[in-house]
Amino acid sequence: MSLSDGNSLGVLTGRVILGPGTDGGEAETTVSEMESRRSPMHFEEVEAQFWERVRAKAKAKASAIIAEAMAEGERIKAKAQEEGYAAGVAAAGEQIQTELAQMSKSLGSMLESLTAERGKLWATHRQEFVTLLRLAVERTTMAAIDARREEILGNLLGECLELMDAKSSLTLVAHPDDEPFVRELIARAGQERGGLDKVLVRTDPQLIPGSLILESPDGLVDNSIGSRFSEVEKIFEQLAASGDDGAGA
Repeated sequence: MSLSDGNSLGVLTGRVILGPGTDGGEAETTVSEMESRRSPMHFEEVEAQFWERVRAKAKAKASAIIAEAMAEGERIKAKAQEEGYAAGVAAAGEQIQTELAQMSKSLGSMLESLTAERGKLWATHRQEFVTLLRLAVERTTMAAIDARREEILGNLLGECLELMDAKSSLTLVAHPDDEPFVRELIARAGQERGGLDKVLVRTDPQLIPGSLILESPDGLVDNSIGSRFSEVEKIFEQLAASGDDGAGA
């Protein structure tokens, strides 16, 4: 129903004073006369403008409500994400601590097992360890002898001559490869000592290169590498037999 429809319910007859008239009196009219001079189109425009303003206000209010609701939703969402992130971090931390505890327990069990099996491992592989150690010492010793063979033979010859008098029937036994060195050393020693011109040189291929043995009717001076290495071999034999000591190492 429009505002113009209300006029059909009755005619308004109230007086409306407009101001002083031209004849000295008051200019007046009635509401019905004023209403009769208005076009019905005027009320339609007013009504349309009214509803337009109402719709604009309603739209603005609705937009404000929607904007506020969206902002509140974003706040709630952000808060939920923060709480979820914190909860996730806490859960991850707990999981890490649990895994670390399990790893620590497994490592402890492994170390305990290794400690318990140490004696058994040593008993099982002791002979192999000793063999490898002996081989390493032998190779190291032989490498040193090869590099300093002439020096070593000279020292051994000096020890032999210090221990035995320069008498007749002295015989030096050496490896065939060392014979030239030994003869040269005897010649040099003869310049300082007398009676070495009768010393004989004999070779024995069973000797280790670098060995030297002095034989005489009064005895024997064994300066062979084998005899000296036999002292080291005793240590290896003790090591190979000491199962209890190896287990406690």
